[in-house]
Amino acid sequence: MCFSAIRNLLCLVSVFWTTCFFAHAQTNIPALKKQLAIVKTDSSRSRLLLKLGIEYEQLNSDSCLYFLDQSLQVAQHSRDTFAVVRAMFRMAYTFLYITRDESNALKWLNRGVAIAKKADDNLHLSKCYHLLTAISIHQNTGNALELAHRALNYATKSNDWGVVAESYGFIGDVNMRTQNYKEAEKYFRQSMLIYEKHDLDSWFTHGIDYADLLQKMGKNAQAMAVYRKLAMVEHKLPRAKGAWIYLNDAARVETMLRNYTEAERLLLSGVEAEHKKSKPDSLHLYYFYQNLTNLYVEQGTFKKAYEGEIKFNEIKLWLQQKRQIGDSKLQMTQLKASLDLEKKENQIAFLAEQKRKQQILLIGAVVVAGLLVGFLVILQRNKKRIERQKTELTVLNHTKDKLFAILSHDLRSPVAGLKNYLMLIQWGALSQAEFADSAQTLAVQLNNVHTMLDNVLNWSVSQMRGIHPNMEKVNILPIIEDEIEVMLPIGEAKNIQIINKINAEVRLLTDKNHLAVIVRNLLQNALKFSSPGSKITFTYFEKDKHSHIVVQDTGVGMTPEQLTQLFNPSKTTSKIGTAREKGTGLGLVLVKELVEANQGTIQVTGELSKGTAVTLRFKAAA
Repeated sequence: MCFSAIRNLLCLVSVFWTTCFFAHAQTNIPALKKQLAIVKTDSSRSRLLLKLGIEYEQLNSDSCLYFLDQSLQVAQHSRDTFAVVRAMFRMAYTFLYITRDESNALKWLNRGVAIAKKADDNLHLSKCYHLLTAISIHQNTGNALELAHRALNYATKSNDWGVVAESYGFIGDVNMRTQNYKEAEKYFRQSMLIYEKHDLDSWFTHGIDYADLLQKMGKNAQAMAVYRKLAMVEHKLPRAKGAWIYLNDAARVETMLRNYTEAERLLLSGVEAEHKKSKPDSLHLYYFYQNLTNLYVEQGTFKKAYEGEIKFNEIKLWLQQKRQIGDSKLQMTQLKASLDLEKKENQIAFLAEQKRKQQILLIGAVVVAGLLVGFLVILQRNKKRIERQKTELTVLNHTKDKLFAILSHDLRSPVAGLKNYLMLIQWGALSQAEFADSAQTLAVQLNNVHTMLDNVLNWSVSQMRGIHPNMEKVNILPIIEDEIEVMLPIGEAKNIQIINKINAEVRLLTDKNHLAVIVRNLLQNALKFSSPGSKITFTYFEKDKHSHIVVQDTGVGMTPEQLTQLFNPSKTTSKIGTAREKGTGLGLVLVKELVEANQGTIQVTGELSKGTAVTLRFKAAA
């Protein structure tokens, strides 16, 4: 059924359960109790106790919960996890739909889910998630659609076609509630395909609701096609759910096909059959007159619609009055029982009052103690948090002071050099050859300053707003070649050979802009600490479903102590390169943050005077 139909049905069941199920329970309960007296195995006892609990659902909720609890205890004694979860699920169902106690329903569902997961009981896991979906919808909390999909996942693993079909219907209901009709249509269709193979009656009922959905979507032609298909198989239905369900469903189909005479005949035959019974079922008559009224309104015969509405309201009012009478009788029974207990209650009233006062004093003492303990815990936590913040602020302040010191020192020389060169050019004191040499040196210095400022800017942005990569499949060869081309003048000036052994087909899952900054910093670092005649090599390999990029140089290398301090911004220092190049010491810190933001890792190995190798490890692109 669609969501609105399910909601309406539940409301009606809650109003009329005494009338609908009393006769059925009267005949089944004695038989079940006789069977319970003769069975010997725990599994049979647990199953019969569960059935008794279900029979009492509509008669007496206390008796229902008692028998369900007995079923659970027997199952726990025999360590039958399937029966344990089955009883817990039914307890949750009773609390949710009978006593309307959602907190207790959630408690039993959580316990049942925990045990079912350990036992791989996918059938009851799916059923439990159905109830969790209903609670999520009712309380408007959590993600009902996600819960419904979990129910479907477990239902599929259970290989139980009934719960699978029900799960598809649940997802369709949730999408109907959010007016996501396209998704609802898809899942209702899946549910119908399963019911068509196994349960033709359910397929017929769900088909009507599916056609109603198509009409809401404006697909009237498709809806009418479904109604016609339903009408064609109407005579083949097993009618296992009862004649009254069949007659109402068939009448709905005929009404939508505008076969008003046939629809009226079906509904009137149902009314006539009910009146011939010694005890007509009021709920059946309720639905027959409701559908007759809707039929007459659709047909435009408003006089008959008015008469049907009168009978419909009479039955509705009678059922409400009957329930009120039943509630009054129950209240009188409870009152009599309370009067019988009044004498005993008076005898223990004094002791109960004394006990209550003692409990109040004890609770007060516990509350005061709890508040004191809580206050001490909060005080201690705040103290630790303040100490931690103080340490972090000290580190950040130290890093800031160090960064300003590096910038003021390392920027002064190249800027002063640029000023001097410009003054010499302005005075005409440089020859053409001297000007060419000076321009090359100045270009190298300006490139270092540019990279230095770029690293400081990128690192500052990462500290203030964080790094948010745009992950995509990237061909890395053009990125590396572009960075090599930018750095090539520096390499030629220092007579350093840059070799790229990476193939054109290599692709990574990363942010291409971040990868460019990473390669640029690693290449400039390698050039900075390589002597004339050295080599810098880019290589690539795959291992353990990950891609690895290696940047290796034959430069000055590093000591073990330097390797441990590479990525600590508060302890890094700007080292002078082989050609007196300067920097901030933030390049590798920035590289590490960018690599980790792109779900990668970085490893640096090296030995003094033997060069350095930097290995980047990323997820391989499919």
